[in-house]
Amino acid sequence: MPTLALKALELHEQASNSMIRLSAVRTDRWVVLVIIALALIVAFGLLTAWWIVCQSKGMYPALDMPSWANGGTWKAYCRR
Repeated sequence: MPTLALKALELHEQASNSMIRLSAVRTDRWVVLVIIALALIVAFGLLTAWWIVCQSKGMYPALDMPSWANGGTWKAYCRR
């Protein structure tokens, strides 16, 4: 009989530990979603600011990608 009670206690501890881990994972998911949402808001804000600056100069935003063969740097500027 004592072994049955010990076994039940072990199962209860395992279940409570897994519930604690599960709630931590669920909390982490919300944190990650909030961080992704904030990053998207910042990215769209920067793109909008770039667009407004270029429009105030009478131009449009432009983005140049370097060639795959030669490499180089990305260029973001205003262009007519």
